[in-house]
Amino acid sequence: MSSCLACLYGLNVVFFSPLLLAADCKPWTLPQNQEQSPLLGNIIIEIKDVFDTTDENENSWFHRSTNYFHYKTRKSVIENQLLFKTGDSYSPELVTETERLLRANRYIKSARIFPTRICDDKVELQVDTTDSWTLTPGLSFGRSGGVNHSAISVEEHNLFGYGTEIEFETSKGSERSQDILTYRDNNLLGDRYTFNANYQDNSDGRAYGFSTGLPFFQFASQYAWNVSASSTIGENALYEGGKVTSYVGREDHQFSSYYAWAVSETKNSVNRYRIGWSFLDSKTFEVLNHPASDLPEDAVYSSPYVGWQYHRQNYIVKNNLFGVAVIEDVSIGYNADIQLGWINEAWGATQDFLSLKATYSRGYQSDTNQLALWDLNISGLFGNGTNKDVTIRARGDWFIFHNNQSRLHVHGIIEAGNELSSDQQLTIGGDSGLLGYPLKYQSGDRKFLFSLEDRYLFDWYPLHLLKTGASVFANIGAAWDSATETRHTLRDVGFGLLIASTRQSTMKIGHLYFAFPLDDNDLVDGFQIVIGAESKF
Repeated sequence: MSSCLACLYGLNVVFFSPLLLAADCKPWTLPQNQEQSPLLGNIIIEIKDVFDTTDENENSWFHRSTNYFHYKTRKSVIENQLLFKTGDSYSPELVTETERLLRANRYIKSARIFPTRICDDKVELQVDTTDSWTLTPGLSFGRSGGVNHSAISVEEHNLFGYGTEIEFETSKGSERSQDILTYRDNNLLGDRYTFNANYQDNSDGRAYGFSTGLPFFQFASQYAWNVSASSTIGENALYEGGKVTSYVGREDHQFSSYYAWAVSETKNSVNRYRIGWSFLDSKTFEVLNHPASDLPEDAVYSSPYVGWQYHRQNYIVKNNLFGVAVIEDVSIGYNADIQLGWINEAWGATQDFLSLKATYSRGYQSDTNQLALWDLNISGLFGNGTNKDVTIRARGDWFIFHNNQSRLHVHGIIEAGNELSSDQQLTIGGDSGLLGYPLKYQSGDRKFLFSLEDRYLFDWYPLHLLKTGASVFANIGAAWDSATETRHTLRDVGFGLLIASTRQSTMKIGHLYFAFPLDDNDLVDGFQIVIGAESKF
């Protein structure tokens, strides 16, 4: 008899218990007229590999081998970045914000969070992420402004799946050779703290520094802090007509720290305030065989400062805006930031100044086919009858989307300076928008650049790994000294080819441009070949 009861009990466990459990769950539907949000139940995290081998286009030996040798992001790394946990109230706004935070990681290509069902009156959430390939050995060669540059690098942006970044690069450019080692951890010890460190051994000096802190990692964060220090010694080249005329040696030692707190204004806007201290000891020296005629004076800047930031969150999701075949979260809300510092001899400074740093940015989207972004930046030192290194810059971008693969991009920048140090001049040339001209072809305290580019991505998608495209462009701009020169405007036109790996965390976009100058034809080559890789399309 007892054995029969045991059998019946076993049958109940095997066959009927799952049915009873399933009866407590129902498919997710958006609650109607519910005063209180339901609580969160199970949170299921699924981390997908670089390639989806269930797709026949991503199931070759290449795709399977890539997945095999790839360290997948650890579940704890994703879990530690979620802005919610089991037992919290379900918030669609927090779900959307968490998706943005996850996508901001270089090692995550995509992130999607969605409710699946209601179990025992609790919402079950599914968190799906797709990894990027993060180990990238690189050998690159580039050319811009008539000058060659090359680099060898090894980058890992998700070390052993923990989200830690480490990079080594040795490069040779127009002004110096560099060996660079960088370490970054944006979730130190599994928490929200950050730690970054870098070291550079350069042909003209060296540089090293670190920073650590707790950022405003989410919109509702109540406080933040940061401490940073750096030391740099090197030689800055001065240009005239695209050629190096002299060098300014500079040695800088910097330290800064701040504490910030937030006061929410509305559901979508916040005021953030900060207090801090900044210190900079800057010395200049002559470079042997290349002395500058106007060597900036040594100076010490030491000051307490206060700051205010206003942020109104409003994000849209775009594809093929600055990247290629990647989801991009674009802020079009109001963002304003002002920082004022009191540099005084009482704090150890060599002169008295009021320091100002101010930025403002926002975006506009009249419809899904048009997007405008712009920002304004003002910075400088203001003293009693004298100013130093004052700059004002306005920048704008207007995108017109023909379709998902083609768009027109109009870009503009206007910049003005006052009492700029000799090694802080505004420059323009093959490295800064005027592709048909030599490196830093013009310099001064005034600058403008307007660019028009039509870009198209081809359907060809070999191995579901590489996207290719083409573009045609026209640029117009100038840089000049307002006190001694009249503006001499330069123009160029050209076309180019683009190639990008859509599965790498580096998201470098390689380009080959052919640019043709329309002015100063007797002083510059008839065309420039520009080869390189950039992080933006």
